[in-house]
Amino acid sequence: MDVAHRITTREVLLAEPDPLNRHAAELALRRFGCSVDVATSLADAESHLARTAYDAVVVNPVMPDADDELQAIRRLRATRSGSTIIATTAVALVGEGERCRRAGADFCLIKPYRPSALRALLEEHISGA
Repeated sequence: MDVAHRITTREVLLAEPDPLNRHAAELALRRFGCSVDVATSLADAESHLARTAYDAVVVNPVMPDADDELQAIRRLRATRSGSTIIATTAVALVGEGERCRRAGADFCLIKPYRPSALRALLEEHISGA
C-alpha cells in the first residue's frame, strides 16, 4: 500500500478471539498504517486498556471470558471511555448494530466486512483526515 494512502498512525487495540478473524483484521489494520496491540480475551483487552490510551478498539462482542454477548463492549467502554469502539459481530440480525451501540460501541460492522469499511470508519472518526 502506498504511504500516501495510509491512515495517520494510530494506536488500535484489536480484541478478537477467533484466529482467522484476528489475523485478517490485524493485517488490514497494519496495512492501513495503524499500530496494533492484540487481545484474545476480555481480561487481556482490559489489561491493555488499563495501560494504554488507544485511539480505537476493534472488538468482537463475543469474547470467551465474557458472561454475555455484549459484556465485552460494556466492560471495555467502562475501562476506557475515550476510545472509539468498533464492534465486529457475526450476528447479522436486524437491530444488532443498535444493540452494540446501546452497549457502548460507537460503530458496528457485521462480519464478514470489507477492510475498506473498517478503514472508512478509522479515517473518518480517529485520524482527523
